[in-house]
Amino acid sequence: MPTTKQPRSESSPALAGDSTSESPTKKARNATSLPPVGVSAATPSPFFAKFPREIRDNVYKHLWHDTKLSIAFAGMSLFILYDGGYRHYTPTYAGLPIWLLASRQTLREGLAELEVHGELVLEPSTSSPEALRTTPHPEDEGIDSGLLAQPPDSLSFADEQQHMLYLQEREAYNATRQRANALLVVRNFKTLSIHGVGGNTFVTEQIVDRAKYQYVNVTRFNGSHVRAIWTCLSALTADRERLPGIEKVVIEVAADENLREHALGVGPLFWIADLGKGLLKLDMRVEDELGVDRYAEADSWFKEFSVLAMGLLGEGCRVEKSSFLDQDMGVCVDMFKAGRK
Repeated sequence: MPTTKQPRSESSPALAGDSTSESPTKKARNATSLPPVGVSAATPSPFFAKFPREIRDNVYKHLWHDTKLSIAFAGMSLFILYDGGYRHYTPTYAGLPIWLLASRQTLREGLAELEVHGELVLEPSTSSPEALRTTPHPEDEGIDSGLLAQPPDSLSFADEQQHMLYLQEREAYNATRQRANALLVVRNFKTLSIHGVGGNTFVTEQIVDRAKYQYVNVTRFNGSHVRAIWTCLSALTADRERLPGIEKVVIEVAADENLREHALGVGPLFWIADLGKGLLKLDMRVEDELGVDRYAEADSWFKEFSVLAMGLLGEGCRVEKSSFLDQDMGVCVDMFKAGRK
């Protein structure tokens, strides 16, 4: 009587010569292998199936909150700032955070949120790679273990396996993070900020006022700041067929009474015009230790800003000034704003 071959269940032992059996070496190798970084396309996350894009964008806003990243661009170091409260003292992280690597869709949507609502920041005082203030990402701190500090010979078999898993995971994440960094397109950002807060931002020079036939003092950006601004704007506008989509430029500087009593030389800032016709807004934040409304009358800096704004946005642009006390930073602020009508 012929016997019917019963299918072997998953719990059945492997038969001799079975092609599905694995050697101990292969099993050990599979035990230490890592799954691919990110969510597989075959297992879609309920996060995308249940929540609409508006809710997902709110989640990304929460994850990006108070973030400052350092990136390499045009041979210099730029920063990306998203909703940073203490703008100049926010910890700077190198590269993108790990949560972006959850899936391709998370990476795509998260970067879109960063590019639309984040700021591309130029800090001339820290534009060189050697001057970067970078710290590890918070989520990276928990990955490292005390096993790395122990001599390899002193590790047990279980600790050695954990050590190998850590190294493989780290290598996989670093490789994926580098690919993610390549997807970050600097020219897609809508806001460009130029931070001049700090020492050696300005120099005071004497020029000839031809109308009055006399020498007058003018406050100007120093040479390193001018070169950094020019390098950044030149790189952004290098591809004339695809001008960047920057719609707003923010200039942040700190100035004391000795600087504010002289006119501000805005000549280098006219390079912003190379960004194209998409520029809609121009803001300038001036931090000072003096009282609010100290420069309410005959503010030469506001006059120079108005000249700059009309040159960039057109004669019909709206220009206004406000003053307030920034209690968090402990400084008085004059805010100049200009926009197309």
